[in-house]
This record gives sequence, structure tokens and C-alpha cells, in this order.
Amino acid sequence: MDFNEIASQSNLRRESALSEFACPTVKAVRLKEENRKSEFNVRPAFFRDADRILHSMAYTRYMDKTQVFPMVSNDLITHRGLHVQFVAKIARTIGRVLSLNEDLIEAISLGHDLRTCTFWTFWRESFK
Repeated sequence: MDFNEIASQSNLRRESALSEFACPTVKAVRLKEENRKSEFNVRPAFFRDADRILHSMAYTRYMDKTQVFPMVSNDLITHRGLHVQFVAKIARTIGRVLSLNEDLIEAISLGHDLRTCTFWTFWRESFK
């Protein structure tokens, strides 16, 4: 048995364990065709999406940003990257219990806060 067969069987096992309410990886919609077809298709589409978010410039900008909870003591000030990691971990745990697609859940939760800075700045400036 070669590597592609092992990866394919692993993906089939994972997909067959999903709930009827889960979005299977085969329903992933690509806005543009993948340029490079890998000989070893180990990473499903939503897994690649989560990786793209992790390696994106927008995500790396979280490094020095803080997540501030107003009107509370300073003990609850944390970095936004850490906040996003906590959200992803909690979301994956809930998704696992409900038999949903954990790769899709991780991609959504990693990207949930990517545009917040822009909207916050716009909102804050509009009320001055």
C-alpha cells in the first residue's frame, strides 16, 4: 500500500464519521483552481485553508496586538493571537463532540478576527 492510498483511506474514515449536519471536505468550494497538484494529497481542502490563515500576513500581525476587555481589571488583557488560539481550541472541542468537520471549524475560528482591527478603527474614528 502506497502513501496516497493510506492518506485516502484516512480521509475516508474521517469523512464517514461526520454528522449529517457537517460539511464534508468534498463540498469545499475553491475560488480558484489549485496551481500545483501535489503527488501526495495528504491535507484536505479545509486543512489547507487553516494553514493559509496561519501563514498569512494578516495573522502574523496579531503578534503585537492586544485583546482588551474594557471596564475590567488589567489581568484580562491578552494578545489577540492567543485569543484566536483559545477560540479555535474551544470550537474544535465542540465540533468534535458534535461530529462536525474540525478542519473547517479550525479555519473559521482562526480567521474570525482577521478584519476586526479595520472595523474597530473605522468605528472609533466615526464617533469622534
